[in-house]
Amino acid sequence: MSSPGPKAGRRVTAGGSRSGLSASTISAAVPAPVERSRIRVIFAGLMMVMLLGYGKLGDLYGRKRVLQSAVLLFLLGSALCGQAAGMKELIAFRAVQGLGAGGLIVLTQAVIGDVVPPRERGKYQGLFGAVFGVSSVAGPLLGRVIVQAVS
Repeated sequence: MSSPGPKAGRRVTAGGSRSGLSASTISAAVPAPVERSRIRVIFAGLMMVMLLGYGKLGDLYGRKRVLQSAVLLFLLGSALCGQAAGMKELIAFRAVQGLGAGGLIVLTQAVIGDVVPPRERGKYQGLFGAVFGVSSVAGPLLGRVIVQAVS
C-alpha cells in the first residue's frame, strides 16, 4: 500500500489553517475590547488544553477519525457562533469552537507526519506555518469587511 503523498499533505495543511482564520475573523466583529479579550481567552485556552487530549485520542482511536471529529466540532462551533443572539452565547459557542480547534492544530501536524514522506515533511510544516500566519492576518481584515458589509 502506497502512502497518500504530497497532495494529501496540502489538503491537510489547508484544513488546519481554518482555525487561524476563524480565531481572528470573529474578533473583528465584536465591538467591545473587554468582550473581545474574553472571547480570545476562552477560545485559546480551550484550544491549548485540548492539544494533549487530541494527541492521545489520535493515538488510541486513529488520527483520521479523531481529526474528522475535531473538524465537525469546530464547524458546529462556527455555525453556532454565526447564530449567536448575545455575547454570552457567542462566548459559549467560541468555547465549542476552541475545543475543535485544538484537534485541528495538533492532528493536522500528526497527519502530515503520517502521509508525507520524511524528506518532504519540512516543506509541509513550513507551508502549514505560512498558511496559518497568513490566515491569522487575513482574519481580522475579512471580519471587518463582513461587519461593514452587513451593518
